[in-house]
Amino acid sequence: MIEVNGTETRSFYFPASKQDAFAFYNSLPRIVPFLPRIALIDTADERHHRVVYRSVELNAYHVQIYCDLQVNPDEENNVLYIQGYDGREHYPTIKTKVGLTEVIGTGDFKITSRFYEQGDKTKIDYSLTLYSAIHRPFGLNFMPTAVLSNIVGRIVNYRIKEIVDHFVTSSIAAYPQWAATAHSSPLVQ
Repeated sequence: MIEVNGTETRSFYFPASKQDAFAFYNSLPRIVPFLPRIALIDTADERHHRVVYRSVELNAYHVQIYCDLQVNPDEENNVLYIQGYDGREHYPTIKTKVGLTEVIGTGDFKITSRFYEQGDKTKIDYSLTLYSAIHRPFGLNFMPTAVLSNIVGRIVNYRIKEIVDHFVTSSIAAYPQWAATAHSSPLVQ
């Protein structure tokens, strides 16, 4: 098995009130397009979703990690949790697969966003974690485990940083259009 484990944290300022920022980020279907390599596969209801992390690594190895996620807003404490849950009541079981250059597995994906009012902006402390233990593609059986673990660790950390960087800039850029068309806050013109 190969352990896939990466976490990235970031603090950033969002151009809206805390209430508006919380409302914007409180929809997984709305924010997934800002997460490169992650796609929404299915939605059971507004709180329960299935996503997949897809990547091609070293120009040869196709990796897919499926995660069932639950959106848990804690408005009282200004925290939004998006975390894994046992999705069997909503979705069929994912069949793991391993081939010469392909791996399909399941994992745990977690986003925690903490919202702080900062005048007419909101400071958001954002954390994203991806974890999975996947089978080793047959094409990598020759590689020593320690070497493979080191390579996988560097790739995963790079990918998670890439996802968070894109998420922050893209979600901030998308907010004005969402606010103008879907939100009637008097603060946004």
